[in-house]
Amino acid sequence: MTIKIPFQFTVLRYIHDSFTGEFLNVGLALYSQSPAFFRAKFLPKYGRVTGAFPEADGEFYRNYICRLQAKADDLADKVNSKQISYENWLPDRVEELLVQILPVDDSAIQFGPTQGGMANDLEETFEDLYFRMVEAHLPHEDILSRNEAEIWSIFYKPLKEHNIIHRLKPVTIQTRMDEVVFDHAWKNGRWKALQPLSFDLLKPGSIHNKAYQYFGTNVDLEDSQEISKLYYLLGKPRRDDIPLQRAYNKAKDLLGTGEHTKKVEIIEEDAAEDFAKEISPQIEADTSHEE
Repeated sequence: MTIKIPFQFTVLRYIHDSFTGEFLNVGLALYSQSPAFFRAKFLPKYGRVTGAFPEADGEFYRNYICRLQAKADDLADKVNSKQISYENWLPDRVEELLVQILPVDDSAIQFGPTQGGMANDLEETFEDLYFRMVEAHLPHEDILSRNEAEIWSIFYKPLKEHNIIHRLKPVTIQTRMDEVVFDHAWKNGRWKALQPLSFDLLKPGSIHNKAYQYFGTNVDLEDSQEISKLYYLLGKPRRDDIPLQRAYNKAKDLLGTGEHTKKVEIIEEDAAEDFAKEISPQIEADTSHEE
């Protein structure tokens, strides 16, 4: 007989106006006490938010959500490995975990009411709920099999094992045309940055458009004296689809070879472990003066 696992979940909401109560679903957190399981996934793309509320600050939203995702990933590591440092037990209610990610207040981003259910497979249930609650409401071409936060989590784990995550910080680079924000950067004279990119998209055209968007970033940063190196951490399409794979290979070539790429290095997700081993001593050496 298949044993059903009890779980709790809650949806992260963007509440633009507390008076009207209008909100958009922008994330999901799911928790099981036994077996120990916690996972949270938040939507970093702000197109849906600014599309519904044009006056919303998209960049502020994106930066805030990325910080929440980093906290959630760290908490998930502790729960799923059963290494809860603050107490030697797991709480009965998911709310007791969520306050470590996002305190309960009257801000625009809040968790909604807790709901529950029973499941055979918690990972599969999480993906199904996330699609129904969040991704199903996105424009079709913007639906990601994985988002930037998930690609970052692949690189985050080995970097954390090398104990250099705390040396990374967000930075805003001012260029001639615009401001470019990086969430994971370090400095030794000039800035160096890690930029996760998900190309796990549904359509080749979406991969093409995203590659050209970041090619524009390459061009924008080329003459900047503030930054010397940019590592693109790439997540590839997981579907065995020839047009998608072809579009991905073209995206890699566009971002990493030819003109406007002298500051760029491409790192694919399969090389995350080796990259962490290689880059960690450099980051430590570059930032040792800050200690």
